[in-house]
Amino acid sequence: MDIYVGLVRSIAFGLGLFSPKWAGEYLHRHNILDKIVKRAYVAGKTTGPNQQWRPTGTSADTEIRKDGALTRWRAQDLERNNPFVRGLVRRYRINVVGDGLWPRPLIRGVDGQLNKALISLVSDTHEEWAEHCGVDGSSLYDIQNLIAGHLFVDGEVFEITSFSRIRGMQIQVLEAGQLNETIDGPLSNGNVGVRGVEISPFGLPVAYHFWEAHPGDSASGAIGQGLSAGNSKKIPADRVRHIFVRERASQHRGICHFASIVQDVFDTIEYKDSTMVLARLAAAWGIFVETPHPEDLFGTEAIAEFTASIGASKHEYINPGGIHYLFPDQKPHGFKPEQPTAQYKEFQRQGLLGASVGAGDSYENFTNDYAGASWSSARQGMLQARALYRFSSNLLDRLCNFPTYRDWLDFAVGSGFLAIPGYMSQRRKFQRVKFSRPRLEWIDPKAEVLAAEKEVHMCINSRTQIIEDRGGDRDEVFDLLEEEMAEMKRRGIWQQDPTLDASSQDITTESTNTSFKGGEPDASTEEE
Repeated sequence: MDIYVGLVRSIAFGLGLFSPKWAGEYLHRHNILDKIVKRAYVAGKTTGPNQQWRPTGTSADTEIRKDGALTRWRAQDLERNNPFVRGLVRRYRINVVGDGLWPRPLIRGVDGQLNKALISLVSDTHEEWAEHCGVDGSSLYDIQNLIAGHLFVDGEVFEITSFSRIRGMQIQVLEAGQLNETIDGPLSNGNVGVRGVEISPFGLPVAYHFWEAHPGDSASGAIGQGLSAGNSKKIPADRVRHIFVRERASQHRGICHFASIVQDVFDTIEYKDSTMVLARLAAAWGIFVETPHPEDLFGTEAIAEFTASIGASKHEYINPGGIHYLFPDQKPHGFKPEQPTAQYKEFQRQGLLGASVGAGDSYENFTNDYAGASWSSARQGMLQARALYRFSSNLLDRLCNFPTYRDWLDFAVGSGFLAIPGYMSQRRKFQRVKFSRPRLEWIDPKAEVLAAEKEVHMCINSRTQIIEDRGGDRDEVFDLLEEEMAEMKRRGIWQQDPTLDASSQDITTESTNTSFKGGEPDASTEEE
């Protein structure tokens, strides 16, 4: 930098001999340039210890093309063999799908009220179809669970729909490894292949190319059923649901949700295994025998005769209390490895802490280690994890559940399985639906029940929303309550339910004792 400044001043001095104005202008512009350089982003600095860190600005498709397959295989290996990742994937499936994301039709009549008769008919017909809608006879809810697992581990999964007058509408799930990734680059029809996905010049997927059987299948599997991993089939995009999280505009394939921690988790487990080996060695001790006669180690006849003459023998284990003889000039040396270092626990904790962050879960959930967690920190971690689960459930709704339900309803009405007058002219009206959510238990039931009760009384929440947040259905809950109360009154035991009486009395007392002045609650009635 000093050389640069000196050079600038020398040039300015030379210009000044001819024109002081030119010299001043030259220095002024160099001062502006110097300020611009100093105000640049530190992240773009190309000097110092990180000067070799120069990532390239490749597209998402290029990055996934290079490392996507190996990342997927490593993630699958961790899901099979690593207990932390195995538990992470199971929790993801349980909290995203649970017992199944079942549809709740929202069909309304001309009066604007829910048409319960038609809703019941559609729900019953859908439930009957959903029991065996898979091409292999699996249920819709088993398919949802399978899709959620592949989405989290592989980063993408494909749902293919087929229609038949005999079999009806069926669903097939194919994993990312079955996509024909040799379809890559410009195609003869003017489209572009992106590792099996055929894209139009406008960037719209128009078809998907799949192998008939998984390339990693054996002869005893699908290949033995007349299918071949060497044969590829092209399926139009309107029959394929490509389910993945698109994080960049240049991305047309998915990547493992925990790709950023695959290497770290593997290294942590490798360190654990190496430490276990060291601990096993440290728990024992051994003896090395030093001898100036290496030929003693070879079992010649002369050595055997000499050994027999002095009563010496070769011992791999030393029996306690025994008398053992060595060859002349042999000396025993003890050996005891050191115990693993004290940094092992903290290293493991930091490694798993970083892995839990990359996986979108809390450290306590990821490791089942709640020893150092407070109630508030554990609750905060649970809330953050549930935000990820809600996002994933909504993603499945948008990319899978909604389009599949609409296709089924179109097929059911068009095939005569359902009779809905005026359906084709008002399809969106009859296709309105929402899907259930897995049941989420309250972390602190007593506190959260009181909070929910206050929210209802303050008119900032509804009973319907509270029920649905817990994975229930309002109509089912109200119907059960109505049936239960009627049955209790019929048996004459209504007044003998102390819970209901106490609850009613508490609510009545609170409503009676709460007074409002000018829209604000009276301070004398506020709870401490």
